Amino acid sequence: KSKNMFQKIWIMSAGVIMNFLLAIFIFAHLTYHNGIDDPDPRAIVGKVFPEYPAEKLGLQENDEILSVNGIQVADWEAMTKEIHSHPKEEIQISWIQNGKIKTAKITTESTPQLLGDELVERGMIGIIPILIHREAGLIESFEVGSRQTYHFFNLTYRSLLALLKGNVSIKEMAGPIMIAKIAGETASAGFNALLGLMAFISINLGFINILPIPGLDGGHVVIALVEGIIRREIPLKIKMGIQQTGLLLLLLLFITIMVNDIQR
Repeated sequence: KSKNMFQKIWIMSAGVIMNFLLAIFIFAHLTYHNGIDDPDPRAIVGKVFPEYPAEKLGLQENDEILSVNGIQVADWEAMTKEIHSHPKEEIQISWIQNGKIKTAKITTESTPQLLGDELVERGMIGIIPILIHREAGLIESFEVGSRQTYHFFNLTYRSLLALLKGNVSIKEMAGPIMIAKIAGETASAGFNALLGLMAFISINLGFINILPIPGLDGGHVVIALVEGIIRREIPLKIKMGIQQTGLLLLLLLFITIMVNDIQR
């Protein structure tokens, strides 16, 4: 019976495993062919995005930021930490531009970021560090692919926690219409961007399928585990009732998400 149980679980988990393996292979492929951009740890501007506070402030590429609100910043991490802590607030920045020290005030913009299972607002001014490009070997590419897959899996998990705890509204969830819209926009950005979106969707599908909800692979695994523990099969009528309840819940969720998409 136990062998039969493990065989059932393995078969039911195959789809989920393939979802995660596909994501790892896609990310590994992108890393191997595109290389890796390592951020320079120094507080030196690599790029200024148009129409963001940094551009209005007069920041340019290769400017070195010295302080934020009078607090000296030793590196990029210290600088971003200070800016992040002031969303939609006026801050004072000192920087070196062409050998001259400049100081000015600017109001930051705000962007939501998931910290743990809470959505918090972070200050931003629209700059990125200098990126040092290098080639990636096959083994390193698969290491990066695995890390990126875990990162997005963890992000999906924390997003679900935030949703269940009420920290994020269900209106934030996207369905087929939004995915089609995003896919269209991503396709225009290039094939690599579309591959990245495919990997992200694959991780989400794998995560959802592994949840212990009746009607999903995770629900089937739970039933197989229960049958293995009690050493007998659950009556077919009870199984059908469980599956129908799960499918009804999934249908209600699907309708809610479709309504969100249409409202958007």
